[in-house]
Amino acid sequence: MLRKIALLLLPSLLILTSCGSDRTVELTPSNSESLSKAELLSQEILMSAYGQMNTSALSKELAELNPQDLRTQLNTDAERLAFWINVYNAFVQIELRSDTSLYTDRAAFFKSRNKIVAGYTMSFNDIEHGILRKNKGLYTLGYLNKINHTPVTKDFSVERLDWRIHFALNCGAASCPPVAFYRSDRLHAQLNMATFNYLKREIDQSGSSLEVPKLFLWFRADFGGPKGITKILQKFGGLEASETKNWNYKDYDWTVDLNQWYAPGALVNP
Repeated sequence: MLRKIALLLLPSLLILTSCGSDRTVELTPSNSESLSKAELLSQEILMSAYGQMNTSALSKELAELNPQDLRTQLNTDAERLAFWINVYNAFVQIELRSDTSLYTDRAAFFKSRNKIVAGYTMSFNDIEHGILRKNKGLYTLGYLNKINHTPVTKDFSVERLDWRIHFALNCGAASCPPVAFYRSDRLHAQLNMATFNYLKREIDQSGSSLEVPKLFLWFRADFGGPKGITKILQKFGGLEASETKNWNYKDYDWTVDLNQWYAPGALVNP
């Protein structure tokens, strides 16, 4: 019923948000000399996944983090984003390398609450749509929030949704952005580079025809609606500043591909 109501409301919401703009969040960098233990742990488990090493001890360490300490360490959006993007990408690699058949039922893969961080049991959907997208609904193109909050969403959700996360999260498919090692002290530049690189790879332009990633459709409101997407394409996608075009959405390739990585340090060198 709620989904039907959301879909009925969408036409009005599309009109209301059509005046959106490039909502790039200006992230305040942390001090590189004082990265939190939690953030360093998120990098370590991602590095172990990169090297296809055993991650059991690091997963246990993540599970046993003190929740109050973690909330304190993830004090800014830059710290929350760096930590949770790394954790999400690491767990995708760990689970799919263990059993690629899990991707046969992708809906179950993303909603299964089998990951533990700081004592909270969570799913990939909880991390992506609850924490990183600030409790946005999964089937509303980003125009509606979910009514209920999970405990982990209440405690760790970002203060402002940053649309660039969609070009940083790797869900294990061929059309996903590559995995990078994100750090809160240089996250703003990293997300800009990840966005530019992904759009350069995925946008197909021939004459008046423009094909853009389907992420722009699935999370349309996150990007500020059609006008916001146009501004993003002008800033990161190769369109001239005064240029506007109609576009089509490319098919998303869901083939499992676990080999899409930036080398450590490659995305904005230390």
